[in-house]
Formats: sequence, structure tokens, C-alpha cells
Amino acid sequence: MLVDEAHDPFGDRGALIQIARPDLKGFIFVTYHPELLPAEVLAEVEVEIILPGASTSAALPVDDPSLFDQLARAGRGHAIVITRGKASLVTLAHRQTRHLRHWHKYVAGRLPQPKRFYLHAGPGAPFDASAANLVELHRELARCEEAVLRHHAAGHDFSRWIGEVFADSALAHTFAAIEDELLSSSNDDRDAELARHAFLGAIDSHYFAHD
Repeated sequence: MLVDEAHDPFGDRGALIQIARPDLKGFIFVTYHPELLPAEVLAEVEVEIILPGASTSAALPVDDPSLFDQLARAGRGHAIVITRGKASLVTLAHRQTRHLRHWHKYVAGRLPQPKRFYLHAGPGAPFDASAANLVELHRELARCEEAVLRHHAAGHDFSRWIGEVFADSALAHTFAAIEDELLSSSNDDRDAELARHAFLGAIDSHYFAHD
């Protein structure tokens, strides 16, 4: 049984944790939050595969910590495979099926609070709102004050959030270009409104067109 986003159903407060029997084996847990899996689940792990971006293992020990530095340098297409007693850096084979993004997860799935986008007008300013997904970001972009829009564009906060949290380099690149254009423009209100509509249109065309 392959369980994607395993930190949700198998986490401490997940719906399946009371009935799951990982000790019976036959499970593959896929998660970017392994720390949310309970100890009884991690204790039954026999093979751990770690992709770039991680700095530690979740279940099995790694005798050579330098493997994580090697993985970071190797980047995408590589992984650390850990069994009970051995850890190795491996090169992954090319995928044989087309990559389909989890459109609806990105659009409407709710991120945990630490990964949400918090909108405000600048250092020390109170948070006006937050976005837990792209639907909410779209809503907040449509109604936020110009000062909020300009502040986050100046720091490339929108594009960085999309790139880091959703790993969507295409949309992040589009947002970065809009941010750059707004930064190079005048302080005219019309420039901010043009940027606002460009941001909204980028989300609409990139995600909502796939519904």
C-alpha cells in the first residue's frame, strides 16, 4: 500500500493512525514531513529514501553525515537510500511516465501554518491576512492594499514562496518577472493594479485552466 502525503492520514492526529498496522509491512510512506509520523510508524521502516532538500534522516541512522552534503551538490535525480546497516548515494533512473502536478492540492489543499504566506505592508506592520493555498493567495492578491502588494513584490516574496513551497518553477518565474516589472515602474497606482491583475491572471491560466 502506497500512502502519499502520509503525514496527514498517519500523523499523530490522522484518521488512520488508530487502525493502521505498519508492523504488518507492505507500506510505502511518501511524505515531506516525516517528523510528523509517530514513533511506532517510524520504528517499522526498513528502507528510507531521501531526496535533495533534506538534511537528516527520519527513521534509520546514517553513519556518514557527509552523504547529505553530497546529495545537496548532486541535486535533482539523486537520492540517499538507507537500509538497516547501509546508506548510499544513488542516481535515479529517468521517469517513464509524464509528470502530472497535483493541481487541486496546490490550488485548494491547506498548508500547515509555518508554510503559509502571511501578507503585511512591511517590517513591523501587522499581518493583514494569510494564504494556505493558491486559491487563498488569489483572493488576497485581489483585495490587498497596494502597500502590501509593493512590499512583497520588492522582496520577491510571492515568487519565492511559490517556488519553495510548491516547487513550481514555471509559475515562480512568471511571478518574479511581474515583481521585477513592478519594481522598475513608477509609484503610479495604475502600475500596482496592472501587477495585481498580472499576478491573478498567472494563477488563473497556470492552475484554474486545468480544472
